[in-house]
Parts: sequence; structure tokens; C-alpha cells
Amino acid sequence: MRPPPQTVIGLSNVSQRGLYRELLNRIYLVMTVANGLDTASQRLLR
Repeated sequence: MRPPPQTVIGLSNVSQRGLYRELLNRIYLVMTVANGLDTASQRLLR
């Protein structure tokens, strides 16, 4: 039996060039996890 598929997103792709990038990433992460997202990655640039 095969394992169920996993979902992964890149948060930095969602908020690219956004004015409130960190806030958008947090909100989007909460929304996607609440709807079944398995994991997310975020590129940290400072």
C-alpha cells in the first residue's frame, strides 16, 4: 500500500514583492495548515 500524498508549498513564492510579506506568509501558512497542508518552506532573507 502506498502512503498518501503530501502537500508542500513555498511561502516566499506566495508573497513575492509583497508590501507586508511576513504578515502574508503567516496568514497564508495558518490558512493552508487549517485546510490540510503537510509542510511549508520559507526562505529567510534579512
